[in-house]
Amino acid sequence: MRMADLLVLKTLALIDADSDGSLPIKPTRTLRASYIVGLEKLLKADEILYGRRFREQIKESFAKRKIFTNAPEFSRNINTP
Repeated sequence: MRMADLLVLKTLALIDADSDGSLPIKPTRTLRASYIVGLEKLLKADEILYGRRFREQIKESFAKRKIFTNAPEFSRNINTP
């Protein structure tokens, strides 16, 4: 499987993890439709899978479309509390 495919699948899994299944369909779809939520989860997926290897390219790509995140920078080591 390609790296980009894994990144997308991990992003979707992270979005679904936020909706624990107790939310009705409409709020879950709204969560999935948010570009900001998508960007934040994509950055988190990149951190988990590739150690932030593609972080700057992802941020630049979204910035060209005027989509930004206010999320704090994720830790370099994802295993530290």
